Amino acid sequence: MKKQRFLGMLATTLTVCGAMVLINSCTINEDNPVIEKDKFTFQAVDLGLSVKWANANIGADSEEGFGDYYAWGVTEVYYTYLEPFTWKPNGQQGDETVVVTWKEGKEYGYSWDSYEWVKWNDDGSGYLTKYNDVDGKMVLDADDDVAHVKLGSKWRMPSKEEFEELINNCNWTWEQRKGIVGYVVSSKIEGNHNSIFIPAAGGAWHLGNGLVNVQGLYWANSYATSSPLSACCLKFTNENAGIASGKYRPNGFPIRAVTE
Repeated sequence: MKKQRFLGMLATTLTVCGAMVLINSCTINEDNPVIEKDKFTFQAVDLGLSVKWANANIGADSEEGFGDYYAWGVTEVYYTYLEPFTWKPNGQQGDETVVVTWKEGKEYGYSWDSYEWVKWNDDGSGYLTKYNDVDGKMVLDADDDVAHVKLGSKWRMPSKEEFEELINNCNWTWEQRKGIVGYVVSSKIEGNHNSIFIPAAGGAWHLGNGLVNVQGLYWANSYATSSPLSACCLKFTNENAGIASGKYRPNGFPIRAVTE
């Protein structure tokens, strides 16, 4: 069988800051795709688009919360505890100790060594076992879609096209809320006054969390047409928002779910 092979490991330089990430339990109302966490309600927001958007990231307990970080096509986090680095004005790592507790078998963090959809050969080369040039799968199956798995059948990860629709049909306003920066995304549709807040939650790599309060990175449900090693994602800074297609699949990014 022909296999999609690749060599080398992804080296990542992290620029980071932010607050502690907490993982909280929640209850799901099976009759309606709404999750209640204490006094915060996770629910769908109608922006007048083809899909409704969640008002928070998966795993977050507020609209400003970063939530959990997932590798593309993986439905469980790689850590039991994750504390971001400290941002310094010169872009260097802070002096504080980084606290990351990886799960058993995930000691290399968000890297190819931990990734579920890789098998390694004796010579050190590896190949993708799913979502590759062999099986032709470009869009995640429901069982590998963390939004579907965590929230129920009415929820899923957004497509690249749905992210583009969100960018093109909403006003994006950079704002700080409770010490967290991100975009208020409000509908341009006449008569629709709804909005959502998407925090600059950064991402997670082999050393821990980074780019918090600097950049937003959110997985889409398809891999990049240029290479199955990478997947599509929403990427934004305080200057602009767009679609990136060169982010390696083992990277840990937050998820903003959609529902019909």
